[in-house]
Amino acid sequence: RIPYSIYGLSKLLNEIMCQKYAAKHKLLWMSLRYGNVCGADPNQAIGEAKKKPHTLLTLCIDTLLGRRSKIVIFGTDYSTPDGTTIRDYVHPCDLAAGHMAAYKVLVAKHNNNNHSAATDSCCINLGTGKGSSVWEVVNSIEKVANKKVNRELGPRRTGDCTRSILSIGKAKELLGYKPVFSLADMAETAWNWHLKVHSTTTFKRTKKTLNIAYYVTGHGFGHATRVASIVGDLLNMGHCVHVVSSAPSFIYTANCVNERTPQHNDNQARLKIRDAALDVGVSQVDALTVDMEKSLHDYEKTCMVNRESLFEREQQFLVGSSIDVIVSDIVPIICPIGYQLGIPVVCVSNFSWDYIYVEYLAEQGSKWSSIVEQIAGDYSHAQILLRLPGCVPMPAFTAVKDIPLVVRKAKRDRETVLNELGIPTDKKIVLFNFGGQSSSWQLFDWYLPDGWMCIVCTALSVGGGELPPRFVRPPASCYTPDLIGACDVMLGKIGYGTTSEALAHNKPFIFIRRDHFNEEPFLRRLLRANNACTEMPRDDFFAGRWSSYILGAAGSLSQQLVSYRGRTDGAFVASVLISEIGASPTTGDPAQSNPSSPTTTTTTGGGPNNNNNGRSFIVQQQGRNRLKDAVVFGYVMKRGRFDMSLPDEELLPTPSLLQTSPEEPKTRTTTTTTTTAALPLQSTTSVFSETPSSSSSSSSSSSSSSSSSSS
Repeated sequence: RIPYSIYGLSKLLNEIMCQKYAAKHKLLWMSLRYGNVCGADPNQAIGEAKKKPHTLLTLCIDTLLGRRSKIVIFGTDYSTPDGTTIRDYVHPCDLAAGHMAAYKVLVAKHNNNNHSAATDSCCINLGTGKGSSVWEVVNSIEKVANKKVNRELGPRRTGDCTRSILSIGKAKELLGYKPVFSLADMAETAWNWHLKVHSTTTFKRTKKTLNIAYYVTGHGFGHATRVASIVGDLLNMGHCVHVVSSAPSFIYTANCVNERTPQHNDNQARLKIRDAALDVGVSQVDALTVDMEKSLHDYEKTCMVNRESLFEREQQFLVGSSIDVIVSDIVPIICPIGYQLGIPVVCVSNFSWDYIYVEYLAEQGSKWSSIVEQIAGDYSHAQILLRLPGCVPMPAFTAVKDIPLVVRKAKRDRETVLNELGIPTDKKIVLFNFGGQSSSWQLFDWYLPDGWMCIVCTALSVGGGELPPRFVRPPASCYTPDLIGACDVMLGKIGYGTTSEALAHNKPFIFIRRDHFNEEPFLRRLLRANNACTEMPRDDFFAGRWSSYILGAAGSLSQQLVSYRGRTDGAFVASVLISEIGASPTTGDPAQSNPSSPTTTTTTGGGPNNNNNGRSFIVQQQGRNRLKDAVVFGYVMKRGRFDMSLPDEELLPTPSLLQTSPEEPKTRTTTTTTTTAALPLQSTTSVFSETPSSSSSSSSSSSSSSSSSSS
């Protein structure tokens, strides 16, 4: 059939020319026929930016963002379920996958040297094989944006057919093509991309430049690296950011400012680094073990004994710097300081220090309970918590908003990175990211399977600084996400930074369990939910028995790995919310003040946010989720012999769970009724706990034994 439109006719003529030319010169070719393309990069890197768009979804988005007054629905009397035309819509990422598959098939046939240009070349449809009506497209974007598209009903257009749906059977058979993005995904990715562009440009035009104080715990690089991503977006919005942390300043200067952006020099001038410690994190015996008593003692000395002087010092800094909004990751004491000055405080984290420290009471006793109480009280002064995936229970915060992963992304391709490191590109690579280990510990080539090399991304000084031939240490200035993008398997400890970067780059992660890092089980659960991790017991790790784990992760685990489908634009989402709060500090709930805020669904309710019923639903969900967090948090507190000050008649006779002093017996005969009453607590906590590693150290075994008797 001859296409009706000139555009379609031009495509047919191209295919005819390819066919004729291929027959004469023995050329392999494929013609890929698209459905209606809509959607954007899930990470908001690329989207449709035409000044005069003509695709339905983009026209709807332009109307929602005020770039046009309305859309016109051409014909509502077609013989379809809702009266509008039906088309096959396809996401650009699915098209990209189809292109790569076609390229690989053509290369394989060419290398086989046993092909026919006439029979092995063909035309293939790339779509979803499913149709969506005009009304279904409009409804999908309205659901994402949570508001109505202004529309006008018009007559049919000449040449519009009723249905156009692609048959993708040949693509599935020859290319292994399988579209994964639904119409809802197309609408969400397109909306998020356009909203990012719109929010950034609109904020620069209409909002004042903010002075932002960003307080960062000095423990570990995970906090600093995710902060760098958010700070980078805040600088791009034109704000001035004061980073306050005891972490090395090069982490921020090297990662917050992108040298390839036009505003590089301007951003650099608006980034201020101030060395100051307002919390201590945790003190470690080695890379895998926490010194719990020293951690609690250091916090008391730094933040409790010197509390008044810290208040006075930081208040002078905040007032003297004319700070508009404070961000904390996840420094407790700055929350009441900001509250007293009337400066809004936004916390961004996947954990809080009260949850980390409360577990230590099980080992160190309730004499430290005032620390946990003080930290929880401090956090309650924050205006909102922007909560990251893989989070622990955090009931101290009165307002919570869930945001996507905040994560750094690779900037260069694998081949470029490996060439710079002098590694052959045909080698398999394991990235060893394991800081804090003794310098006397050594690595050996026999740790690795045949055909593998290891990038040692740590300051570990082994063998006098010399590494075996198959181990390579990158320069200190090397960008870690580039190394992650270039590797096949990651090996190291679970933290927020390694977890988020493994998921964002779809890399299998072999982890070694740590003692008393209480955020780890929640991050481990996030990794396992995406088939992205496997455990190496400590005995095997230190003995160098790595090969079977590396081969297993690169084999069966990588084949099962489903690409992480969650959003990874949490840095931009957080920066927009921080900007809105700083510009309008009296608006109350920032997520409610701007329905177009690019936030994900919140665990505090979601649903409608423009009417009383919607607000009531949100408040109810806030209460339910805070209660659930409090139940789990309270269970951990009781396991730590924390004095809950409950009247005697409220105590269930389950002494191992509710004992308040070490002298009480660990076992006691209970009735059937009592056992049944205790079951909800046990089932609640089982969601958040996992069986300890058999290879854990003695301190881990001690904790495990205590937990067993408690349950």
